[in-house]
Parts: sequence; structure tokens; C-alpha cells
Amino acid sequence: ILKDVDKIDLMKIDVEGFEINVLEGARKTFLNPELKVVGLEIHFTILEENGIKNPAKIIENIFKGSGFTLNWTDFSHVVAYRS
Repeated sequence: ILKDVDKIDLMKIDVEGFEINVLEGARKTFLNPELKVVGLEIHFTILEENGIKNPAKIIENIFKGSGFTLNWTDFSHVVAYRS
């Protein structure tokens, strides 16, 4: 359980279409300067089928608003990082 962890510096997220929900819920965690890297697999088809419009822009705004730089490694994977 994460509440028992003192320091988180890396996070991997693969939640099969619930990416926006998880990112929205993790906003406070993303503001923690000890978190340096977040890897995210994005299921665009599922998100769009569930009525999420322009999920890439939402994802970018969440990460950039938390001080991360983004590196899209391919169409469905992004690594957010900060130095």
C-alpha cells in the first residue's frame, strides 16, 4: 500500500482505458518533487469509446501542470520526467 511508502521516485501506470481517471486522482502525488519518472501506457481506443475527447491533450496538461517534461516513445506510451 502506497501510504506505507516513504518515498516514490518512479511510477508505471497501465490501467487499460482508465488512464485519465488515474491521472486525475494522482495529481497530488505528481506534485511531489521526489517523483522523477512516470511511465504511462495509453489505450486511446478505449478512452475515446468512453467519451474522452482528445485524451493526449488531457494527459499532456496533467503532466506539464505538475512540472514534468514528456517524451512520447510511441503512439501509446509516454514517459514523463523531471530533473
